[in-house]
Amino acid sequence: MKKVKCINARRSFPVLEENKVYEVDEFEVGYYYIWMPTPIGTKKFCRYLKERFAEINWIDDLDENYPVEVDSVDLSWIKNLDATITVEELNTPSHYDNSKGTLYKVAQERGWNAYLFDIVKRLERAEKKGEFQTDLEKSINVIKLWMSEKDASDATK
Repeated sequence: MKKVKCINARRSFPVLEENKVYEVDEFEVGYYYIWMPTPIGTKKFCRYLKERFAEINWIDDLDENYPVEVDSVDLSWIKNLDATITVEELNTPSHYDNSKGTLYKVAQERGWNAYLFDIVKRLERAEKKGEFQTDLEKSINVIKLWMSEKDASDATK
């Protein structure tokens, strides 16, 4: 994901706001994809032409629509990053079943990359979270992203 600023909101649907910063994904050449709210309170993955946006390359390009506080994160509460934690000590949502080990452990043991881990995680938990359709759509988008990035990296070899 990257952040871009809308520079042309004319006749966009769902409606974009000019000068607003959006987080976008690129799955297709010439287009950005954005999760946009719908009138019924859900979100929809929408496709917009890239020419409607300006890429943000520096913090200075950001404005009041996307406030950034540099060096404002207090990490003093972290006592010991080297300490181990058991699966039982994890503070996880109820739809996580780590009784046989975490997905992180499985992914590490099997040598999964970030794409495969994300896809399997979403598919494994889709029905348990009650967001089956949304998680399947997200998985499909990750698969498309993986394919496009793999194609791009293969082309440079």
